[in-house]
Amino acid sequence: MKDTVNKNLITSKEATFSYGLSLVVMLVLSVLSAAIPEGNAQVLASYACAQIAFLTVPLIYLKAKKIPLSLALPTERKLKVVPLLLLIPITIGAFMQNTLLAVAFGWLMEALGLTPSVAMPSLDGALNIILAIVVVAIMPALGEEITYRGIMLSAYKNKGLFKACLLSGLIFSLSHFNPAQLVHQFILGVILAYLVASTGNIWYAIITHFINNLLALFVGEIIPAYNSLSTLTASNVIILLVLCVAGAVILIPSLIAFTKFAIKEELAVKNHNLFLLPIKNKAPNWHLNLQKEKGVDYYLVGLISFMVILSILTALTPLILV
Repeated sequence: MKDTVNKNLITSKEATFSYGLSLVVMLVLSVLSAAIPEGNAQVLASYACAQIAFLTVPLIYLKAKKIPLSLALPTERKLKVVPLLLLIPITIGAFMQNTLLAVAFGWLMEALGLTPSVAMPSLDGALNIILAIVVVAIMPALGEEITYRGIMLSAYKNKGLFKACLLSGLIFSLSHFNPAQLVHQFILGVILAYLVASTGNIWYAIITHFINNLLALFVGEIIPAYNSLSTLTASNVIILLVLCVAGAVILIPSLIAFTKFAIKEELAVKNHNLFLLPIKNKAPNWHLNLQKEKGVDYYLVGLISFMVILSILTALTPLILV
């Protein structure tokens, strides 16, 4: 029975190789894009290079390995209207809640002499807005979800739902190789993993990811005062605390409601821990008696170690070049 259940699952080894190939392709494309003069075109190209790699390499790799693409693009449960609508408050709530954590982490980095930042494309003119939405919101929502909530989540499902979601969030966070994107991306990554694991449909995560990136792209334009919250002042601390509490008040009930409306009755999750993740594997694809891996997962340890080292080197590069 266990052999049948585990047949054709994406393994940790395959997930690591797929991700490694994506990084190689991304690096090659990035080197080619370096020929583009500095400016908005280069910023857009840097985003596009990563997403082209994540959109193509994993699917080609799975095809070559004859692994069902349904494992990277799970859609076994139909989308439902109410859960889809709940994705809006879930995304907004997470964005508000995590702003304090992300900004506070930025203050810590600055105290250590680092200046983490995220390059954003220009929004001047209709063409730049359209291009920014495509490369910052649409492409990452598709490519990154295929990799992190498709391949990665599937590869780690035999570790249990809780660990798989945490690992997906951790790798997603580290993959940005930017201290400024560690905190929010980790929490968001765990939430996105839960949306997929609890419903068996990756489109919930894709849509949530798209809304999140839209917020990141336009919130500073819509609310100019938001950009000044990164400055450490007493008033900003109070504002960030209020945002964090308000975000949690929006996020937590929305996730609970999502769980209630999105998961079929026979697979309903009755017990939650502080992270709103099921204690028992009751969600689609997770209630099966998967054979647990024994021993150390060297591919996973190697991947995370590599990403941590590369993230540290990336963060320290400005100090080294000074």
